[in-house]
Amino acid sequence: MATMRHLPWPTGSLVEIDGSGLGKIMSSDMSTGDFMYEVEIDGTDFRVTLPEHRLTLLPKKKRFQNVDESEIDNFMHNQTNKNTLSKTMYDLKLLRNYLSSIGEQRSIEQIPVGELSQILCKFFLGIRKSDGSNYEPSSLRCFMSSFDRHFKRLDYGFSLVTSDEFRKVREVLQAKQRDLKKQGKGNKENKASAINDEEIEKLWESCQLGDKTPESIINTLWFYNTVHFGLRGSDEHRSMQWGDVKLNRDSSGVEFLEFTERQTKTRQGENPKDIREVKPKMFSNSENANRCPVEVYKTYAAKRPKDYCNAEDPFYVATHTVQIENKCLNLCFVTGIQHTASAFIVHVMRVSAFHAINALAVCCIPVTKHKL
Repeated sequence: MATMRHLPWPTGSLVEIDGSGLGKIMSSDMSTGDFMYEVEIDGTDFRVTLPEHRLTLLPKKKRFQNVDESEIDNFMHNQTNKNTLSKTMYDLKLLRNYLSSIGEQRSIEQIPVGELSQILCKFFLGIRKSDGSNYEPSSLRCFMSSFDRHFKRLDYGFSLVTSDEFRKVREVLQAKQRDLKKQGKGNKENKASAINDEEIEKLWESCQLGDKTPESIINTLWFYNTVHFGLRGSDEHRSMQWGDVKLNRDSSGVEFLEFTERQTKTRQGENPKDIREVKPKMFSNSENANRCPVEVYKTYAAKRPKDYCNAEDPFYVATHTVQIENKCLNLCFVTGIQHTASAFIVHVMRVSAFHAINALAVCCIPVTKHKL
């Protein structure tokens, strides 16, 4: 029997039940000589009355956490997209190399704005690739964005994009981009091309897609998640958790998978209102059960380790490391499909499909965030 105390545990306190389940105290009573608590089981509306010896009072969570200055900077750094951060660092290294080549020893942020404006004008006019050829117009614009991000992070006081002090830099950049366009640059000859139906059929026939092997199951889930849920980069696949996808039935009894989105390339989370207007869904295919996304999901769910099916566990699991970044390229290579782009070719295929059926933009944008 629990040791008697003068006061019962407060209403609203969190407790552990029999060392496993969680609950919240809704009321207390000691009319029987021992503390009895009405406890609401966590995640339900169900309430049960339990003696104190079956409960363990959990420490109250602090509403306000102590945060020091270094944690603020680290948090901001960790929330920066890794690809964006890598690109920024690469571009800054290029600018520092240029400064060194002209004998400028000061760091970028130490150079007065007037001098820096002139230096950047010369940089954008004279910069070339390592082989001596010109950069694409879009690459020059990316340089500008990287430098501006660096200035913002250091609170430089001026913006390359908006400040009048850098107006000449923007004008030089625009003039250089127009000149490059005249030279035939900026036509995006290597842009991603959509994977077609014939190539997709080849993936099925070669068992790169399907449920015959653990790898083909992962491949198929990756493919369907890209096509039906509109996932783009590898980061969006890596961040998927098991609880993000739910198996449901509609009013007619047809099964479908529904996806709850996390942070994406086009929706980073800064604007709470910028969310998908509809949750993406993929429905079962009763006409071709061998290629039914719901059946593949069920097979995968049945074969996952039972202790690895919590909502916060990663969606993709395998007996060995699977490189999500190269998933599409590997599939194309194994089957002899000639594509040099990344997973985006599958995303392009999805958007192209909307074109083929003359779908309205209002149907496409909520899922892909791309205009037709």
